[in-house]
Amino acid sequence: MTEFWLRKATSLITESEKKTDLEAQTIFQKARVGRVYGPLTDGFAVKVDFTEYGRAIFATDNILSGKCRY
Repeated sequence: MTEFWLRKATSLITESEKKTDLEAQTIFQKARVGRVYGPLTDGFAVKVDFTEYGRAIFATDNILSGKCRY
């Protein structure tokens, strides 16, 4: 539902506003990344998030070399 309403909100923004107002677009992408990658990273010491550069993976705990579980 979050994606639906954010998509609806961004469709109401004019083209010139879309170029300058990235907040709604960023929130939309964060919601999408959380929905898609959240279940895939459950049980792992990582999380996927959306940053100003795009999708990024972050360690949520120290991961020792050779101890990575995949």
